Amino acid sequence: MCLREATLGRYDTDVTVAAGARNSAATMQCTYSIHPEENLVRSRVAGDITVAGLIELVTQVSKDPAFRAGMNTVADLRESSGSWDFSEVQRYRDFLRHIAGDSTRRWGIVVKPGALAGVMHVLILISQSISHRIQMQLFEDVHAALRWATAAPQGCDVREESEECPGSI
Repeated sequence: MCLREATLGRYDTDVTVAAGARNSAATMQCTYSIHPEENLVRSRVAGDITVAGLIELVTQVSKDPAFRAGMNTVADLRESSGSWDFSEVQRYRDFLRHIAGDSTRRWGIVVKPGALAGVMHVLILISQSISHRIQMQLFEDVHAALRWATAAPQGCDVREESEECPGSI
């Protein structure tokens, strides 16, 4: 069940997702906020991170009335754990390929060193076929991820806004 609270154009939603077959007692707690003026979605995930949980979170965000296709994202996974096998990484990559669309956007993923950082690195490596639409990068610092995610994409004229260069003016 999701609760949404609108405050000053910001939408905060809590999502709790069952972790899946491996450990049905574990849960993945997620929160996200949408910032239309910054063309940005911020999310925070805690607990055992699963492919099913991330797919549900991305689906939930995309159905939110404040969401617009092509928004940049900063996902804070520092309070998460998880080690996926390669088939799970491929499953999430296939989901990303399915939702990639035509807009270029950036996803900054904030992780602490460890197994989950390794999983996310492999995800980025095997997602090269969609990297022109969803550019992903790992960070240890949320502020660095925010700076990167909200910067104009390379090759954009910052004086002119277009579909390829949202937020540029």
